[in-house]
Amino acid sequence: MLTALLNGEKVISTDKQWDNRKEEFRDMCNAKALCPICKEPIICKFGPVMIHHFAHKHYSNCPGNHESEEHMLGKKMLYDFMQTKYGDKWRVEIEYQHTPGLITDVFLSFDKDVNWAVNFYCGLEKKKQIQDKIDFYEENIIKSNWLISAERYNEQDGYLKVNFPDNLLIQTTGIDKFYIGDWYEKIVKGRLRRSLPTDLSSLGSLMYLDINNELLKIVRALTNKASCTTLHDYREVVSGKLHDVTFNLTKHLGIVWYFEEEKVLGEQYREAKRVLKVLNDDFERQQQIIKQEEEKRRSAQKKSHPVSLTYKPKNNNTDKQKTDSYESNSWGNSFSNPLNGLFECKICGRMVESSEMPVIDNLNVRIGTCKNCLRNG
Repeated sequence: MLTALLNGEKVISTDKQWDNRKEEFRDMCNAKALCPICKEPIICKFGPVMIHHFAHKHYSNCPGNHESEEHMLGKKMLYDFMQTKYGDKWRVEIEYQHTPGLITDVFLSFDKDVNWAVNFYCGLEKKKQIQDKIDFYEENIIKSNWLISAERYNEQDGYLKVNFPDNLLIQTTGIDKFYIGDWYEKIVKGRLRRSLPTDLSSLGSLMYLDINNELLKIVRALTNKASCTTLHDYREVVSGKLHDVTFNLTKHLGIVWYFEEEKVLGEQYREAKRVLKVLNDDFERQQQIIKQEEEKRRSAQKKSHPVSLTYKPKNNNTDKQKTDSYESNSWGNSFSNPLNGLFECKICGRMVESSEMPVIDNLNVRIGTCKNCLRNG
């Protein structure tokens, strides 16, 4: 662990104020310092090989006594990064203890309105420990992010292998939907009415931190591979230096990590929504015009073919001639033919009559595939 209690105050083993006073710091801590979790005596480990840290003087089952160097290096890197980025506005703490045994690697707070937990997972914590943290954050309205050690990044045959409990750390970001499908080409450039992907179109993102190169890798738009709980398909991997990452505080999705080059995708998505609204409005107007023309035609037909009220007995010996007309029955009742009007081809975008539309997906949506597109494959 990187922190200890010295005379009731938290001290950090990597604090630069001790760079030229290491022996003095070592003597003080070895004599008085306590573990902030179990309050047992600790000693300094200020050797030339490992990161400077504290360890229990005697063997202990305390959670602070079971930690890898990678985890200590990772949370120090995140602490220094957050301290540099937000230290002038936020309170930034390392190894923040919420309750006995429940510790956040880096904890930020801002005017009591926003609390933010950032953890670096290297594989030592069990599934229950992670789930307990996640539940605690949700219950106490603490926004949280998890970064996974890059050592746990495992790609197999084009799929990302995500073992338990790593799958608990997938986060919905609001960015993942930007990578799903060719919606921009179809809607904005092709002017075709198509559904836009949503936040529910994928599981979300996973973030991996390479502490040796200070590199952050974000795997976007994860989805489960059919019949497999550990292999995940994904749409994109974006990466860059940790200090180049940007944050967006959202109301429903928490704090989203992204790189600057991803901003253009959000702009394109908003543009596609505007274009899609125009296309849908135009389509509705066309349908309204078709409906009005249809009503005029039926009205004119009724005037030219008045309905006779003379009773005609039914001939039980002769089958009534079948007709495919939906316009009116012998009593003058009017019916609307669902095949009347224009349909939009989902491939070429042309508006054609139903006779030119062999494949109709849904009469309510009025979208299908025209003869030309079927013929051209």
